[in-house]
Amino acid sequence: MFEIKNRDSNELVPVLRPLLSGFKGSSIEASRELRTISVRDFPENIATIEDAIKRLDVVRSARAADPDVEMTIHVLIASNDEGGGNDYPASLKDVITQLKNTFSYKNYKLLTPIFHRTRLNTQQIVGAW
Repeated sequence: MFEIKNRDSNELVPVLRPLLSGFKGSSIEASRELRTISVRDFPENIATIEDAIKRLDVVRSARAADPDVEMTIHVLIASNDEGGGNDYPASLKDVITQLKNTFSYKNYKLLTPIFHRTRLNTQQIVGAW
């Protein structure tokens, strides 16, 4: 049985489970209330899991725990219209060149950009359509 001091024991179990032997009777269980993880396996596997817990059960800073993730998606429309101009941001020039070399479309226009910002391990998503 291992005492978990800095992390949620339930979050560690999926990371540690692959270290089990898979032999009949081997198991790993977490108790959030007791802040423990109990392991049943061969001694060498338990030693490996103990080493992993020592490396994983560390204090995480708030900034490192929840970094922001930002994503910009450009939705383009491709066409073979002769008169259509290429209307897209300059930052997409290399992408458009590659698209033109891959596909047979002559023109590309930006339909809309989509911006998403979120934090890892949360259900919150802030977006602009």
